[in-house]
Amino acid sequence: MPTLLALAFGLGKINAPAMAALPFIAILLSILTLGYAISKDIRLDRRVKKIEEDQAKEKEAERLRRSKASGPYFIPSKDLFAHIYEQNDGGGVGLWSVMGGNILYHDRQQVSDNLTAENVVILVVFNAGKNARRIRLTGDIPGIVVKQEPDISGTGHRIYFKYPFVPADLGKTQKIIISFETDDGYDLTHTYETRHGFFELRRIDPL
Repeated sequence: MPTLLALAFGLGKINAPAMAALPFIAILLSILTLGYAISKDIRLDRRVKKIEEDQAKEKEAERLRRSKASGPYFIPSKDLFAHIYEQNDGGGVGLWSVMGGNILYHDRQQVSDNLTAENVVILVVFNAGKNARRIRLTGDIPGIVVKQEPDISGTGHRIYFKYPFVPADLGKTQKIIISFETDDGYDLTHTYETRHGFFELRRIDPL
């Protein structure tokens, strides 16, 4: 019968490799635990990022909906008329005749061939959207402004863009950036496109 010492010695011999492997097992478990924690953090970060992206998309969609619903929407006017009134800085009122060749409207799709750099272009538009305050025009056409006819015997208060004519730019595609404040207090910006000297206007942002 084996002695207690022999049994103990034998047990020690049997468990020695296992005992030696314990540090490696502990390290492996630590690595696995760390890997699981990292993987969990990555999945959590992805979920948070997805939520943030969805929220950003929803905010952008809401911004576009508000921008379209609350802002003006300028399109080429279909009106027919003989002249356009303009109130000058001194309070006086002058007029532009369609016979001058610089008024772009339904019956004139392009400025006259004899227009020179001393002339201005009058692009008559219609607001198919909402009213706006503090409208300001910038973009590719220096000096462009938006005007509205003064209240003179039922002229209809037509709206028009006025800009200096540049013969070298005739037919060139140019952007018009319109900044404004909506009736409900939002500051928004829309971008339009036209061709210099042509009766063309379309909004490109937002579509």
